[in-house]
Amino acid sequence: PSSKLRRPKNFKAGLLMMAEVHDGIDSSRSSGTTTEHNPKSSEMVAQFKDMLSGIVAGGVSKIIEYPLDTLKVIFQIHPDNNLSAIQLTKNMIQDEGPLRMYRGLSAPLFGSCLEFFTTFWMFGAGERYMKSLTHRDELSMVEIGCCGAFSGVGIAAVLTPIEFVKCQMQAQHTARHYKSTFDCVRFHLRRNPLNFTTGLYATALREIPGTFVYFVAYRGSTRLFKYMSDTPQSHEPTTWMILCGGAAAGISFWGLFYPIDLIKSRMQTQEQFINEVSTQTERVASTNSTSRIHSSSSNHSPTPIQLITHRIQKYGVRSLYNGFSVTIPRAIISNAAIFLVYEYCRKGLDKIM
Repeated sequence: PSSKLRRPKNFKAGLLMMAEVHDGIDSSRSSGTTTEHNPKSSEMVAQFKDMLSGIVAGGVSKIIEYPLDTLKVIFQIHPDNNLSAIQLTKNMIQDEGPLRMYRGLSAPLFGSCLEFFTTFWMFGAGERYMKSLTHRDELSMVEIGCCGAFSGVGIAAVLTPIEFVKCQMQAQHTARHYKSTFDCVRFHLRRNPLNFTTGLYATALREIPGTFVYFVAYRGSTRLFKYMSDTPQSHEPTTWMILCGGAAAGISFWGLFYPIDLIKSRMQTQEQFINEVSTQTERVASTNSTSRIHSSSSNHSPTPIQLITHRIQKYGVRSLYNGFSVTIPRAIISNAAIFLVYEYCRKGLDKIM
């Protein structure tokens, strides 16, 4: 039998056994092997895991999907709506070589790492805080969506200047003015640093409700797959569940908010598009003598809603979905990769930390 279970033969032996146990407890505390932990320290470690996993996931996904992202932007700003994705790709490669598809990668690669660093950091922190408030291990879909929307606020602030540079480098009529991505950044820093905030409102309109839907779609899909496969909800999702859940998240996000992204790309690459709408707004205001508020605000940049309305009036509703055929495959591939890399990276960090 174990020495911990045997009964002492006399009083003196009992005292010796108590001293041994006390020494063992002291040594375990001094070596840090006690089961007690600092909640603040645990939260910091969890946030670090979320950050690092998000960075890796964002970098891998951007390298995979960047050629399709380039096609998406070109479709959004290209005047010829009849070109197919294959024909447009062929034309670009013939004119400028295969590396044309990766032009301007450095800024969005950094941006993607920063985006998903922010996404999973803020979502994870929000989810843990929500669980501490509700005292439940499993949150409802609405609560998960609110955690996602919380991360969307940070994403909009982080992503706007990076996507401005990305769109400037992807569009042919703007990219020809710069020698490199860093030349683009240097140019706008000298000319007007506020240019980097172009499209902030549109990005916020896309990201805040978009990340609500994004995480609801992912978590809802994985829970549904567990239910259909008779897998307990407490178990980790399998690889195919993660891939399908990530694809569902990407389709949901881009399917609902693509028109806003199109307007954002136009705002960040074509000043004449904004000027055209501003001129139209001024004309309407000048014909309405009673609309003093409208007239006084005509000097400001048009809102994304005004830009969408103008595009529908001039080109039709279908024009809001230019490049959508490229975006959906990109969304499936990219977001499936994001969640797969994130989940496995997070699991690996859990084992070593």
